[in-house]
Amino acid sequence: MRSGEPAAPGLYLHIPFCARKCAYCDFDSAVYPSAMQPAYLDAVARELAARRSEVPGPFATVYVGGGSPSSLDDTAWAWLWDIVAEATASGGCLECTVEMNPSQTTAAKLARIQGLATRVSLGAQTFVPELRRALGREPSDPACIARAAQRIAGRFRLNLDLMHSLPGQSPAAAAADIDRAVALGAGHVSAYALTPAAETPLGAAVARGEIAMPDEDTQIAMLRGARERLAAHGLVQYEISNFARPGEECRHNLATWAGCEYLGIGAAACSYVGGERSRNEPDPARYIARIAAERAAVRERERLDARPRAGELAMLALRTCAGIDIAAFAARTGFDPHMLFADALRAHSAAGLLEIDAGRIRLTEAGRDLANCVMEDFLL
Repeated sequence: MRSGEPAAPGLYLHIPFCARKCAYCDFDSAVYPSAMQPAYLDAVARELAARRSEVPGPFATVYVGGGSPSSLDDTAWAWLWDIVAEATASGGCLECTVEMNPSQTTAAKLARIQGLATRVSLGAQTFVPELRRALGREPSDPACIARAAQRIAGRFRLNLDLMHSLPGQSPAAAAADIDRAVALGAGHVSAYALTPAAETPLGAAVARGEIAMPDEDTQIAMLRGARERLAAHGLVQYEISNFARPGEECRHNLATWAGCEYLGIGAAACSYVGGERSRNEPDPARYIARIAAERAAVRERERLDARPRAGELAMLALRTCAGIDIAAFAARTGFDPHMLFADALRAHSAAGLLEIDAGRIRLTEAGRDLANCVMEDFLL
C-alpha cells in the first residue's frame, strides 16, 4: 500500500465488443468483427503482463466490463477467463464481477466462469417490450432476462441494471420493473436515470424533438419511488444509483469511490495508480497495434495536485450514503473539509441538500435528487 492510499487494488478488464449498439449507449463499445477477438485478447494478456508490477500485491477485486463481454465467442470467452485465472492465481481476490447480456448468458458461458466469477451483472434496463425496443435492446421480449437469472441463481451473486425516466415510461412501470428484478433473485440493483448523450441516436432524436423525455418533476418522482420501492424489498441504498441487500454491495465500486488504486487493461480502460490517472488508447484496432509494436497502451496521463485530488475524493465519497468521514479525510489529504469546502458546505447545508452529523458530511434525501449539482461544487 502506498502512503496515504487505501489498500486493496482492483483490476478492470475492458471488453469493447457488442452484438449491437444500443440507442442510448455512449460507452467505448461497438459492433466489431469477431475476427478481431483473438488479437484483442492477446493484446489484453500482453498488456496485463507488462503492467502487473505497477500494482504490487494481489488484486482484491476484478471487474470485467464493456461493451458486453458475453458477446465474445466461446473460444475468446475461454481465453478471457484464462487471463482472469492467471491474474488472480496468487489468491486474495474477494470479488470478481462480469457484465453479461441476458440473451448471451448461456449455460456453457456460466460453466466456464464457475470458480472464478462471484458476481454477474445483467443489463436488463426494463422489462417492458415497447421500452426495450425504443432503447434498442434486443431481444425486445424480456423473457430472456428471466431465463438468464434462473441460470445464475444459487451460483453467483446477481445484479440487475435498470433504467428509469425513460421516454414514455410511467412511474408505475418503473416500480413494476423493480418488483420483477427483485422477484428474479437480484440481491443488488443498479437503478440509473436515463440521460441521453447528444452523440447517441437517442440523444439526437431528443434534440430534434422526435422523442420527449419525462419532465424534471417526473424524473425526481421516479428516483424517489425507486429508493422507496427497493427499500421496501430490503435493498438498502449505499450509493446514488446502487442498492443491495446487506453483504451484496459491489466491493469493486466501493473501492473506486473510496479512492483506492485500480489497474485498467484494454482499449479505453482507465487506471488510477501511484497518484496518477491514465487512459488507454480507445480504438481497439489501434490499441492492438500499439501492444503488437511493444508501445505503451496508455495515451493520456494526469497527476492531480493535492487540492484537486482532495476535491475528487470528496466528490467520490459524497456519491455514497456513508459520505465523507471528516477525520479520515483530513488524515488522508491534510485538509480540513470544513475549511476546504466552506462555501459549498454553507450553501448546500442551508438549502437542505447536505447534512453534517456524527463526524460525516452526507447528501440528504433532497441532496440525492440533485447530487450532480451538489458534487460539482466540491471539485477544485
